[in-house]
Amino acid sequence: MPKAVESDNEFLRAKVLTSFYNSKGTKIEPSTTEILAQNGGIEHIGTVIKAKARAIRIGANLLEDLWMEITKVAVYLVNRLPREANG
Repeated sequence: MPKAVESDNEFLRAKVLTSFYNSKGTKIEPSTTEILAQNGGIEHIGTVIKAKARAIRIGANLLEDLWMEITKVAVYLVNRLPREANG
């Protein structure tokens, strides 16, 4: 279980997730509302994952009902792409 979860303030509205993380001792670290740039990278990667998942589904002619598994594959692939931040 992670020690901390960074999120935008929308995450705090999900009471089920908040209580789950609190019960596991995980600290929720929301971004500040005044600085929108803090969410920039997350918003961008979310768009990349959605686009990649859509491309996988269309390219492989898969059913839309498989969106969860397709999204997991897209996240797996995005996490293995080389990034400048990782050197």
